[in-house]
Amino acid sequence: MNKTLFRSVLSALALVVFLALSVTAAWLMQGQSPMPSAGEISALQMQARTDTGAELQLKRAAAAGMPEAQLALGRMLLLRGGSGELSQALAWLNSAAARPGDVSAAARTELGKLYFRGAAGMPRDYQKALALLDAAAQQDSAVAAYYLGLIYRNGLAGPADKAAAASWMLKSAGQHIPAAMFIVANMYLAGEGLPQNDGEARKWLEKAAEMEHPEALQLMAIGLHEGTMGFPRDEKLAQQQMQEAAHALTHRAIDP
Repeated sequence: MNKTLFRSVLSALALVVFLALSVTAAWLMQGQSPMPSAGEISALQMQARTDTGAELQLKRAAAAGMPEAQLALGRMLLLRGGSGELSQALAWLNSAAARPGDVSAAARTELGKLYFRGAAGMPRDYQKALALLDAAAQQDSAVAAYYLGLIYRNGLAGPADKAAAASWMLKSAGQHIPAAMFIVANMYLAGEGLPQNDGEARKWLEKAAEMEHPEALQLMAIGLHEGTMGFPRDEKLAQQQMQEAAHALTHRAIDP
């Protein structure tokens, strides 16, 4: 482990210890309440954004070492986005990422996305994103595989690797991530990292369109209008697909 990464891990652990002690003190002052179960954590995450009681329960479970609570607390703090909460979110997510099991994959994915996108006071770091997302994708995270595919496709952490990008995108698409399905369709169309194949492109485009991916619906409409990409020319169906694309844009899902 290099010195910079070692120091960042130590800093995160020190912050987790400090937060745990603070939470324990607050809990003792307010009186004990039952520790939430793993099944209750998801509901607490939603409530904690506006409910201080739910937030304290979540923090107490996180401080007690429950990885599901650490992950949920990190996600909640990121969504709330208040001043000074980014460092706390990073600390809890790093703690969850260090735990064994499925929770670590989810925490690494959240951390990888954060470094991929950057945040206020935190510049993008594609090298850190690559390391975290690769570890999570190896643990079968479909979302991590999608972002890993983007990094390789666009050469964000080194030279572009179209074959690696296609491999990770196919893995993500196979686990029902519509944005990955759309990119796989385009890679088949262009012969980018995959053999050019209109039939495969059409298959993945239709799968993404079934999940109301707006750009997939638009591209299908173009294929139907022009009679390309393996689609028969069908102007009526093309217009219908374009209308569905316009509707999908009004409630498009957030990025994975």
